[in-house]
Amino acid sequence: MPLTVGDRFAGHFDVAGVLGAGGMGDVYRARDTRLNRDVALKLLPDAFAADRDRLARFQREAELLASLNHPNIAQIHGIEEDGGVRALVLELVDGQTLERRIARGPLPLHEALAVATQLADGLEASHEERPSRTVIDTRLPTATRMQPVLAGSRSARETISMMNINLDTAAVLTLGLLVVAAPGAAQTRDAAAGDEAAETAARQALEAFITQWNTGDDASLRRAMHFPFATVPGGGALIVDDRPEDFSAGFDEMRAREGWSRSSFDFDSYTVLRSSPDKVHATIGFSRYRADDAAYRTSRVFYIVTRRDDGWAIQLRAPAGEPEDLQAGERAEIVAGARRAVLDFFTAFNTGDVDGTVETLNHPHLFMTPGGGFSVAGSAGDGPRPDFDRMRRDEGWHMSTIDALEPSVVTRNKVHFELTFSRWRPDGTRYWTVPALWIVTRAGDHWGIQVRSLMPATYDARGM
Repeated sequence: MPLTVGDRFAGHFDVAGVLGAGGMGDVYRARDTRLNRDVALKLLPDAFAADRDRLARFQREAELLASLNHPNIAQIHGIEEDGGVRALVLELVDGQTLERRIARGPLPLHEALAVATQLADGLEASHEERPSRTVIDTRLPTATRMQPVLAGSRSARETISMMNINLDTAAVLTLGLLVVAAPGAAQTRDAAAGDEAAETAARQALEAFITQWNTGDDASLRRAMHFPFATVPGGGALIVDDRPEDFSAGFDEMRAREGWSRSSFDFDSYTVLRSSPDKVHATIGFSRYRADDAAYRTSRVFYIVTRRDDGWAIQLRAPAGEPEDLQAGERAEIVAGARRAVLDFFTAFNTGDVDGTVETLNHPHLFMTPGGGFSVAGSAGDGPRPDFDRMRRDEGWHMSTIDALEPSVVTRNKVHFELTFSRWRPDGTRYWTVPALWIVTRAGDHWGIQVRSLMPATYDARGM
């Protein structure tokens, strides 16, 4: 039962927005009209409503939270039900996640110690009530006094997908690097640091691309591209040109239809979303001009730039300009619909439902590996179909969680999500964390995942 802005839940909770989403429930900001206060509503997914084990977990979490009274633990106000859907009513803690704070740069030592001390206080209080590994979502209020708050206490095996930070046996806060498992036992990488050399190379590749574009010659332009090359216009469409000779920019049509003469990139607006030694995700502003040098179209475009032996070049493009008339309410509904497709994917994935995962995709479906590998499933019959038996056998996989899910591009038929996910073993230990870009498109009434582009893992203990 996904909620949208303006919905009323249980007769007196007006939904104001989405706070987070995960395998054990979506979380919404809402206004309690009876008590005139803002709250967080955590809804149990429809797929779990008839699952006794899931319902029991939900009840246990409510009872555990109700038994705790600590300034660093979010309080529970009650349990509500509407149309068979259950929800926890929780204290709303305004602020940013610790993950987002760290992404802005390393915490000074005094700040890191203050955060760690308060988290430890909350953990100690929760463990006194229920000894276990505890997984937390920390939110730093906007006030000058930092007060991290644990927004849920449970064993790691029961982690909800929305959790943004996991503290197990080590957390290296001052380096802006989070480690979950024995320190030094796994490979780690700071995703926020990016790769400066790659970002510079990608910018140079864009300079080469726009230079060749302005020749108005397809043969010249193809030299600034890597093939297969993908275009993601939205609306469930994916155009893949396997070979250079398959691609045409349509210059003659642009001249005839628009009066196009040349284009330019606004390199001052060049924004890198993620980068690695072999791949860069970035957006940039562009303009098109007529022969009188008057700009007639200005917008933004998203590119994936990849490295091969012959250098860096463009391999994927997608419109990235948000419509000027897109209002906040409509935008929230679009993001909620696209987010639901991602959550449905992880729900099916965690129940081992191969067909269910495929149903959450739009086809043709593109999957890009961290090194720039490129595979396209033309139809649902082509998958891609997860091999859960192999994952259990080779990795000891038990479940996957969403650690971060933030929209970076929103149009009426396409949403880009900056996503981070982790894989876990049955004993509740994390062994793999990967940042990625997922492009979710709307084909008719169906939101489906159309592109998945993985970046190198930030935490990798698969061989352990």
